Amino acid sequence: MADLTELKNTLDGIAVGNGFVLDSRSDESILTAFQNYAALIPFDTDGHSWADFFFMANNSPAALAQLHASSSQADGTLLPQQAFLLAFIDLLKTPRTLLNYFPAAHRELYYRDLLGMSEKDAMPDSVALSFQLKPTTEQLFLPAGKLFDAGQDQRGVALRYALDQSLLVNQGQWSDLRWVQPGTARTQLASAPFNLQNDQVWPEYGMRLFDDSAADQNTVVTGRMVESALLAMPAGLRTITVTFSDDLDASTLTIAQVSSGDSWLDLAVSSTSATVFTFTLPADAAAIASPQDLDGITSSVPLMKIGRNDGGAVPEILSFTTDASGSSEVHYSTDYGVGQLDTDNVSYPFGTSPVVGSGFNLIDPGWCSRTESVTLTLALPWSGLPTVGFPTWYAGYDAASIPADNDQFTVQAMLVSATGKTVLEAKTDYKTSATDLGTSYLSLFKLGTDAPIPTTLTIVLPPLLQPSTIDPSNPCDWPQWLRLELVGRDFGHADYQKLAGTKSLNPPYTPQLNSMTVDYTMSATTSDFNQYLLTPFGYVADTTVPDDPIQSQLYLGLTGGQPGETISLYWQLQSPQTLVPSWEYLNQDNQWSSLSETVVDGTDGMLTSGLWSTVLPDDAADDVSQMPTGRCWLRAIIDPPELPSDNTSRYPWLIGIAANSMTATLNAPDTVDAAHFLRPLPAGTVTRPVAAIAGIQTVTQPWPSSGGEPPEAPTAFFSRVAQRLSHRERALTWQDMASLLKARYSSVFDVAIPPVDVLTRIPASSTQTLLVIPVNSKKDNADPLRPKFSQAHLSEMTDYLDSLGSAWASITLINPTYTNVAIAYDVTFNVNPDYGYHKLQELLTVNYMPWMWDRQSGVTLGNTLDYYGIIAWIQQLPFVVQVNSLTLDGGKASVQGGEQDVLILTWQSPALESSEGAKNE
Repeated sequence: MADLTELKNTLDGIAVGNGFVLDSRSDESILTAFQNYAALIPFDTDGHSWADFFFMANNSPAALAQLHASSSQADGTLLPQQAFLLAFIDLLKTPRTLLNYFPAAHRELYYRDLLGMSEKDAMPDSVALSFQLKPTTEQLFLPAGKLFDAGQDQRGVALRYALDQSLLVNQGQWSDLRWVQPGTARTQLASAPFNLQNDQVWPEYGMRLFDDSAADQNTVVTGRMVESALLAMPAGLRTITVTFSDDLDASTLTIAQVSSGDSWLDLAVSSTSATVFTFTLPADAAAIASPQDLDGITSSVPLMKIGRNDGGAVPEILSFTTDASGSSEVHYSTDYGVGQLDTDNVSYPFGTSPVVGSGFNLIDPGWCSRTESVTLTLALPWSGLPTVGFPTWYAGYDAASIPADNDQFTVQAMLVSATGKTVLEAKTDYKTSATDLGTSYLSLFKLGTDAPIPTTLTIVLPPLLQPSTIDPSNPCDWPQWLRLELVGRDFGHADYQKLAGTKSLNPPYTPQLNSMTVDYTMSATTSDFNQYLLTPFGYVADTTVPDDPIQSQLYLGLTGGQPGETISLYWQLQSPQTLVPSWEYLNQDNQWSSLSETVVDGTDGMLTSGLWSTVLPDDAADDVSQMPTGRCWLRAIIDPPELPSDNTSRYPWLIGIAANSMTATLNAPDTVDAAHFLRPLPAGTVTRPVAAIAGIQTVTQPWPSSGGEPPEAPTAFFSRVAQRLSHRERALTWQDMASLLKARYSSVFDVAIPPVDVLTRIPASSTQTLLVIPVNSKKDNADPLRPKFSQAHLSEMTDYLDSLGSAWASITLINPTYTNVAIAYDVTFNVNPDYGYHKLQELLTVNYMPWMWDRQSGVTLGNTLDYYGIIAWIQQLPFVVQVNSLTLDGGKASVQGGEQDVLILTWQSPALESSEGAKNE
């Protein structure tokens, strides 16, 4: 034995004695074979064989083998012929050892010396690191090779990761993600799923870009926004009449709003023609006022939005007028103090004995600070009027006191201030008989001699009336106010006092009011207001060419950085295909400019995780109106890929983006314990540099490491080389194609080769079709039970196999057709039935649908479910007592799918199964 041990030690220095063993028989198996052979040879005429001779005395092959293995059990009674057998077996050990080492020695010679191949060295893993500077540090240069600490491996060896490239760190931070994508017809859909400033949290597992099911996704409103001081109307029934340059269908308008501080007020819409629209705000609504950070907009004057969500345009606005009727903000006083107008109080605007020069005063905050003139319309419903015309009513008075017509009673409008009075322009739309009255006079009653009818007074106020900072109730306490003063003639009260005792006279009319309606109107042309086009997230000048609605746009918001600085982003994503993004930035002219010349895209068009960097141009803006202010904006213009027919995704799954990022690779991987490479370095492990760096506040490792592989073990080396020699990098056989795919693409979980009956079918198929199923974590759809590859990935793998295949072969890779098979069973458990049914369903899923868990165990991927095999498998589970019944698709037979099917087990409700189990208990 000592010599044999020495021989083995010598051979171990020549070849690695593991793997294939040419002669693996044990001593017992050799003795048993000898016994079976000897039993065929007669020993004597009594029917004994030579087996009886060699294995007499109850020394069976097993007993002799045990004795040979442990000589301490020998008691000196072993028969000579049996001792001879054991000696012979001992002599065979040396040639057997040499024979068993021959394959390994030959393999070593062939693989290593002739082919020059060897085990792969350890492949270092990499991490993405993100850096945040202290507030006092503007920029910091980190050189390539800088080491960062990741703790120790199992043997206590330090794990250190070295920066792959130099990085200039700044204060920049990724703060926003938004997108716009085509909707139906010419519409667009917009979403803003991440906004750091609004404390929105990025989802732990990321999100699908351009997800049609995004909760906040809304149809983009197209239209116009008007910015004008004329819109500022604090109270009353407010009407805005707009004239458009072209026809517009009122039914297409879905949004008509005005700003009111931190909210939008909805307007009622009507149209008098195809180009003239009226927008109304009720009297009980809040004041129309300038926006205060409303949707990110701040302006010193109010805004009005007119939009539609069918993708159509709103024509240019040529002009508009604003009108406020019945304002509750009007302040009123007479020469005797502040007045009050209501049904319970009668006011005498000119006093109880009016004389020329008597008058009343008005002011409204809505008239002040206007850059345009304001046209007032006063409706004065005088009460207590005579039922006959004033000429008849005043019969008997002195001739000078008898008016020739009702319109002879007039007032004059004046703008009053501390410096004096200014007569205002008066307007009237009716005829007057008073040819001697000045053009600034306003008649209180209409022309005629029948019962007097009150007129509507129209007055034009000049621009820029001075407002009051304290809003006193008496107009006379304001810097400027409107006064209506009685002129021309009075109402004959002095004559009446003089003549009342001498003749029968009607008492003079004393003007009195219970109410007053004051409207004010302003008109604006294009020179009096600004108008803009609405964008998905803001607005632009109306001369801007709108974006193409058939393109998708991905928006990134960045805070903290400055124009001219480098933007370094690491994208952690999983994509079904390569996109072709055209990158732009928002400049100070509120326009998008190309960024493509400076972009370094390590993601290969958002196909794989990687670094993306550019230099933010000097004219980048963070305070223009097209996007929310307070951050610089980048966007990618993408032509949407075709919608796949197999329910796979078109766009990437974005796990996250890290700003100020750089990759770092494990330093000196050959010194690290192999166990380190068996699983990724957990996220958050790297938190500091090996040597302190002044200015760095935090170091973050957002995601686990990737790419690491341990040193190749000899067994894995021999297996790899054997497969390489088998297929010789040629995709000629089905097994070769499967091996090549699984070796090259880590995303492939399994490849289904057609069954034998298909392979032997005559005539043979001209197309070699393979079903491929992805690793669940790298699938291109959202269903973990039915993972699929995108057509782009299938085409890539097909092209790879085509490059290695025969010119006469046609290779096609397809996703499986997943077919549901309903399974129902009644099982008796030795545990709680609810737990039993739950656990059984879980184990059936793991075993019969292993791709869901990325486990290379369980049944083989295929299109057959063995009925009795499932029953036997369930029956052997330790918590199962008995399978009482089981059906597949309602039957008690195996299920055979089509050639391209992968069968999926589906269950009835767990509650039903549990109740059935409880009854069986």
